[in-house]
Amino acid sequence: MDASSNGGWARGAVRAATATGRTRTPRSNLATDHLLDEPTTGLHAVDIELLMRQLHRLVESGNTVVVVEHDMGVVAGADRVVDLGPGAGEECGRVVAVGPPDEVAHAEGSRTAPPRGAARGEPPREARRGAA
Repeated sequence: MDASSNGGWARGAVRAATATGRTRTPRSNLATDHLLDEPTTGLHAVDIELLMRQLHRLVESGNTVVVVEHDMGVVAGADRVVDLGPGAGEECGRVVAVGPPDEVAHAEGSRTAPPRGAARGEPPREARRGAA
């Protein structure tokens, strides 16, 4: 896959994240902010795991990493989630929920919450409330 495709770009992002993490030395005490927009698009599950390990290393090194993502496995691995919505287009732009993934997974009005709970094996929100 060439670098102009989503998967090729994302693999490049993995390499960049790895290189950036290596460039921070005790003499260079500057943290870096990283913003990635849907970096898992087109990646195989193995590559997503590699990307997540590299991003966690960046955070552990004192860097800030912000990821715009729809993959619930990636969302589950976040320290903090900002759920925007409640939908797309005209329905977007309002902060629906903020907090650790487990709190956002139970937020009222969140469209992220039901698939997030399902990713953890929880029943749909309606079933948790006792609705038929």
